[in-house]
Amino acid sequence: MAEKHKKIALSHIAEMFAENKSGIRNIWFSGGVSANFDFVPENILAWTSRESSKVTGTFIHQRMALALVLSGKCVMNIDGVRIPMNPGEMVCILPFQFHTIRLDCPPEEYQTLWITFTEKKGDYSSFFSLKNRLLKPDRSDFACIAEIVQGTLKTETPAEKTVLALLKLLLNFRRKKQSLPESSEPRTLFDRMCDYIRNNFEKEISVKTLADEFSVSTETVRRHFRNADTGLTPHELLILLRHQLAIELLEQTDLSIAEIAAKCGWSDPFSFSRAFKKRDHLSPLQHRKKFR
Repeated sequence: MAEKHKKIALSHIAEMFAENKSGIRNIWFSGGVSANFDFVPENILAWTSRESSKVTGTFIHQRMALALVLSGKCVMNIDGVRIPMNPGEMVCILPFQFHTIRLDCPPEEYQTLWITFTEKKGDYSSFFSLKNRLLKPDRSDFACIAEIVQGTLKTETPAEKTVLALLKLLLNFRRKKQSLPESSEPRTLFDRMCDYIRNNFEKEISVKTLADEFSVSTETVRRHFRNADTGLTPHELLILLRHQLAIELLEQTDLSIAEIAAKCGWSDPFSFSRAFKKRDHLSPLQHRKKFR
């Protein structure tokens, strides 16, 4: 895709929001799509956001989200995976993935388009292949994005048209499966510690575990996490990863609570249920019942 066309597309999307005076419209799927898709989005929202500080807090959403950088540069940290992003690049954040943004530009230069939505059946498994990947929209993708934005801002746009544009965009990304680019920068100790936790979170991992694994002091481990983009301690990262997997297993499988507890690294179902309720304000069984 030509750089000139990409800049025009990004500018056009930003102008659509600047011209809109009526606020954000909620697009609910209302029938009319007859094709047999394995994924039907609904409750579509689109908006732009700016950051007032260089590093945001850590967020988890219960909706699927697409984040497109309109201007400026940033590093998106999703589940501990660092993804450098330039204007015109996009990431897909699935429900319950945690993310943080660190700006690589002055805050006034940064602007992001967010498109968020739910799935009609609550099944997001079709797009697990897009987790933690950098997406580079082409000309056709930008046309879809413009249609989605228009649909969320203009009341006269049929909801079905917006749904179909989002479906086309998601299916294009799923087909291309664009991977994270290889970085020429060496992976930092923090990156490697996050990888270790992400690959072993079913085990008991402490600051001392990481210190022994990477032959450093416990204070070095704490310092790297203090200075990192996530704002998380090793224990908080461990719990977030366990909680995210537990939610996926509760919603997407029929495994028992004991089986899920074991897969997520809890010593027994009682400890798992107590920790889950502390974060979700519902027991695992209540969450599964509510979801289904």
